[in-house]
Amino acid sequence: MRLEDFLERSSTARDIDELYRLLEKALADLCGYDRVIFSLMSDHPSLGLDAGHGVMRNYPDAWMKHYVEHGYEHLDPVRRFGFRKVGPFIWDSLPLVMDLAPAQVRCMNECQEAGFHNGAAICLRGVANELGGIGVASSAERKADGEKTARYKLGMLNMIAQQFYAAFCQLHERQHRAPMEIILTPQELTVLEHMARAKTDDMIAFDMNLTRHAVDFHVRKILRKMRAPNRMSAVLRAIASGVLSVEPAAFIRRPGH
Repeated sequence: MRLEDFLERSSTARDIDELYRLLEKALADLCGYDRVIFSLMSDHPSLGLDAGHGVMRNYPDAWMKHYVEHGYEHLDPVRRFGFRKVGPFIWDSLPLVMDLAPAQVRCMNECQEAGFHNGAAICLRGVANELGGIGVASSAERKADGEKTARYKLGMLNMIAQQFYAAFCQLHERQHRAPMEIILTPQELTVLEHMARAKTDDMIAFDMNLTRHAVDFHVRKILRKMRAPNRMSAVLRAIASGVLSVEPAAFIRRPGH
């Protein structure tokens, strides 16, 4: 599966199960991860959903049972770090940025012994500070990726996860409200196009002959209209809904570039 295919098909998924199957395939094909878990790390009142660990997953049942019985949901350093981390991260980096308690070290070791390798995760921020999270791993142990390849995979994971979360929320929103109608002014659309090219506010201001304050004003309006928690989510929603047409691969740097 290509990234472009995932963006298109996830935005038109008929139900949550179909959306999750697309997530599994995209992560396997594009990142090499065959184990995936999606959690609601906080209540989602905007969707009428309560917090829940492993809302959707293909993790082995034996591990999930062991995880719950040992209370790892409340100790797991991946989950704890995810609450305060912006962007994706690899599990192996946690001992470098956290003081792990013995129980947390045991959790990480037992996870690896259960066949979870090269793990990574990302916390997803929605409206009104709602939090979701995706954890991924490989069932087969492999040589550690080089720095460029690792950055590429994390960038790809970020895009796939953000799009999945946006599509997941949109599917549930349909049950509670009318479908979202996106109407942007010509200037807002131009700002959005610049955002899709990863330009900073200063760069956008220079290109459009605007003040930085004006650019910030337009960005905030775009996020509100797109019901997006951040710029990447707004761009991905715009691409998926046909509001914006850009090459998705422009968001990330491929190995060697």
